[in-house]
Amino acid sequence: MEGLSGSPTLPVLIDVKGYLHEKPHTPFAFVTIGKSFHSGDFHQSFKCDIGIGYNLSFTKIALHTTVSYVYKRISDMVFYDSGNPLFYTEKKIIPFNFHSISLGVGILF
Repeated sequence: MEGLSGSPTLPVLIDVKGYLHEKPHTPFAFVTIGKSFHSGDFHQSFKCDIGIGYNLSFTKIALHTTVSYVYKRISDMVFYDSGNPLFYTEKKIIPFNFHSISLGVGILF
């Protein structure tokens, strides 16, 4: 996998789901938390996904629908001019925060 800067990326996630019933058709809640480890100038990222969903199971396949809130924090390294003629650039790590709502539909088999 590659990150935004083209450097290799290793995501490590923990996904926890809680089903309301042990029936073929049941609602559930879930939390996904994790970090991505990057090499190169792109430093790190954090992800948290909290939501609810509904599972429709049939004989060999299931339809999985979800709605969730997603928070992502990405820290990137930026170079800028310091105004010093001997050292014309400095590195600064700037965090970017993303908040979104996610709608998902999937087929499990």
